Amino acid sequence: MGNHERMILDFTDDPKTYGRSWLRNDGLQTLASFGIGGCTESSGGDQLLAAAEQLTESMGTDLMQWIRDLPLIWHSGNLWVVHAAALPDVPMDQQTEKVLLWGSSRFHRSGRPD
Repeated sequence: MGNHERMILDFTDDPKTYGRSWLRNDGLQTLASFGIGGCTESSGGDQLLAAAEQLTESMGTDLMQWIRDLPLIWHSGNLWVVHAAALPDVPMDQQTEKVLLWGSSRFHRSGRPD
């Protein structure tokens, strides 16, 4: 799972809280890809609720559940796969969700010992 998957779930679960942030971060494009219009980055209240309901319906139960079930980490042996960049000085099994979803700029400045 990556930050955009987390944001779409936050939006569909609580559109009034997360709607505007999600719309500013590719949410408008996601809605358009499902044929849903009527929102702008400044939409609020009932528009956000309606858009979240339409998106949930358009995506369907199977796709929504697939996104919910995405793991933050997949690993096999010493290979770890994440969406973003893990902290180089923290063991992989102790990384925070925020880092795994959004990354760490420190990842590009120093290597991991593992």
